[in-house]
Amino acid sequence: MAIKTNGFIFEIFGGVQAKKTAALYIYEGGNRIVEIPEKTMKYLRSYEVTSILESAFCSCKTMIRAFIPDSVTLMGEKVFKGCRSMTLIKLPSRIKYLPDESFMGCSMLKQAVMPKSVERIGTDAFNGCVALDHIDLADGITSIGSCAFAGCKSLSSVRLPETAVDLGADIFSDCFSLHDAFIPRSFTSIPDGMFNGCIKLKPPVISNKVEYIGREAFKNCRTFKSFSLPENIRAVNEYVFAKCGGLQSVYIPQHVTEIKRGAFLECIGLTQINLPDKLKIIGSEAFCGCFNIKKIKIPDGVKSIGNDAFFSCTNLTDIYLPAETEFIGRGAFFGCHPSLAFHGRRGSFAERYAAEKGFAFKEAI
Repeated sequence: MAIKTNGFIFEIFGGVQAKKTAALYIYEGGNRIVEIPEKTMKYLRSYEVTSILESAFCSCKTMIRAFIPDSVTLMGEKVFKGCRSMTLIKLPSRIKYLPDESFMGCSMLKQAVMPKSVERIGTDAFNGCVALDHIDLADGITSIGSCAFAGCKSLSSVRLPETAVDLGADIFSDCFSLHDAFIPRSFTSIPDGMFNGCIKLKPPVISNKVEYIGREAFKNCRTFKSFSLPENIRAVNEYVFAKCGGLQSVYIPQHVTEIKRGAFLECIGLTQINLPDKLKIIGSEAFCGCFNIKKIKIPDGVKSIGNDAFFSCTNLTDIYLPAETEFIGRGAFFGCHPSLAFHGRRGSFAERYAAEKGFAFKEAI
């Protein structure tokens, strides 16, 4: 049974014995301010509105504000997706889950009043809400989906809740105005691409409990000047600091065994890098385009240097290779300074490689 009133179309749910409730199926009205009723009536019978179905307001062009009654406890996906004129939404006090793409593309949405009852925020929930400048993520939230706040270009600061244990990729990617991010000390990992493209972000304080920082987590964070990786990290992940042009120094813990592909790609501010003693592998493109590095000492134990690892490090004049190095990938030192000299032991792979590629070789003392 359907009920149509004031531009709302409701569907009635519930069996013979169960209490029947109403779900908002679609809104066809043109009001600028929309207040969803707590109850709807038909044939003198009242039905409590407890849910809003998928895409009920999707691409509604006229609505600027929406108020949802506290009787609503469930929302479908994409309920307000593409409501480009909406500036404010007040969510009901008992809602626990904001589904995927709930407010995606609401480009004028400036304020979203989120109750403390919310436990999960779905994938792309606020993706592309470019006017959203503040969001309260209360303790109690356990899950935040991938790209939940991606492209929220006005968001200036965020405090992640202690209770969040399930975090998707790229949650705050391309939040161009984000400058402060508070990461709880209880966190043990930072997901892939979490702050990718946050060009104004200051380096967040990361607890030593963190054991994993995902690929591209801080890619293109241009204002970083220095960064200290937590002590429990064992690998510097792929492209994690790629294109952090302002990065001048980075602390890499001694237990790190691998610097993966593109980890410091085009970090043009780096003038030197102290590599950890336990390092074994330098991945492809690891320091590609770091043209201000002049000298680098590869630690004992490094066996492999990947393709293009130091490609276009145009000011690199001295590299010290240990006897253990047994593989250097294609183009690893292509485009480096013409006077680049390899330092190593006589008869080592370093000497043979330098001779093969036409580089100078100097015996390490």
